[in-house]
Amino acid sequence: MVTRMRRALSALVGLVLVTTASVALGGESTPERDPHRPAALLFYPESPRAFDWRIGAGLLVDVLPLRVVESEQRQVPQITGAFRLGLPAGFAADLRARAIVITNQLELGVGWSFRIKALSLALHNHLGPWFGFVGFSGFDTSAWGLVETPGVSVGLPWRDVRFSLMGEAIFTFAQHTTLGDATRTSRQAATFSGTATTLTVETLLDNAGVPYFGVGVLWTQPDYQAWLAFSDERARVLYPRFVGGYAF
Repeated sequence: MVTRMRRALSALVGLVLVTTASVALGGESTPERDPHRPAALLFYPESPRAFDWRIGAGLLVDVLPLRVVESEQRQVPQITGAFRLGLPAGFAADLRARAIVITNQLELGVGWSFRIKALSLALHNHLGPWFGFVGFSGFDTSAWGLVETPGVSVGLPWRDVRFSLMGEAIFTFAQHTTLGDATRTSRQAATFSGTATTLTVETLLDNAGVPYFGVGVLWTQPDYQAWLAFSDERARVLYPRFVGGYAF
């Protein structure tokens, strides 16, 4: 399965890069913006106009490896929310959140965008806390920590559709886990937990709404997303991510 996922990811990245190169070399220009339509998008790396904003909500599903979660739930659907604000000089700030009680994450980010012909590129970084808890008779546990995700995004326009390929490195800080009255600190310093690569498609509608969907591949340590499984496995594992929602 790992080999198939690697091949699929390689083919996906290759297709995007080939298409990107052909558009860039051809010098195709980006369509003119509609002055009545907000310029900000949630994922596309083009810099929004200063103080334009966009808010969105959706769902995110990670299909966690069976050997990590064992008898626990493999599919972990989470409710997501995002807010993006354009700033002067090509900068933008955004806030992204996801929650499902046992795993919740809130990240504040800043990015800087620039263009090469039809391509939009952005350098960005996000930082914020994650936490989770489960409480029922005979089992009371919680965990929390900090996550930082520096990354780069490449965007390609096609008519009223925007393709965004984002790659991020995942660093975790001071993960704390409490089980009953006993507290265990699994790590106290910055740790490289893995990577996340996501391809997202946003469609510009006439009513200024933007539905989006995406697929990604994560390569992370088991306890990054599955802390509740208390896995003893330290090798990083591959698993898919699916996202979808609507931006207003």
